[in-house]
Amino acid sequence: EQVIKFIKFFRSKRDLGLEQIQCDFDDTKNDQLVEDMYTQDEVHSAFDSMSNVVKHTARTELSSVINMTVLLLAQLFESADDQGAILEMDTSSIEDQRLLEEVEKMRLDKTTSKGKGVRLKDTLEQTKKELMQCESDRDLAQGKLKLTSKKLKKAEKELTKLRAKLEAGAGAGAGDP
Repeated sequence: EQVIKFIKFFRSKRDLGLEQIQCDFDDTKNDQLVEDMYTQDEVHSAFDSMSNVVKHTARTELSSVINMTVLLLAQLFESADDQGAILEMDTSSIEDQRLLEEVEKMRLDKTTSKGKGVRLKDTLEQTKKELMQCESDRDLAQGKLKLTSKKLKKAEKELTKLRAKLEAGAGAGAGDP
């Protein structure tokens, strides 16, 4: 239920931020685009102005969301600490695209949220297992590569010896009548 509250809150903040950007576009359109024809410089100026306004709005909205998230995390960690629990963050998992897609798909009704929460955890666990398997496969491949490299060096040495014998034998055979 707390996750649902979190999602609702931040999705509403996202929607408000998008509305603000739309208002910025509308204001620019109404303030700067009132003529029928414009020079290329005027168009560039309008786009530059719009770009600066949107960047400012996006930066402000993202900073606000970051700060609110930090406050929520601080509350969560403090509450956990007060209860004698130690929480740790795995920042690598919060960038996992599959998990992010699962969160995006989450519906906000309570009956679905519990099932989705479990699926998020399952997806995270599956991703960790796959990562461990990839690391294991990589280590195995590195071991095989080292062994193959040693065999190749040994074969190259043997080839060099055989060439030397062949040249020595050819040189000795050339002097015989």
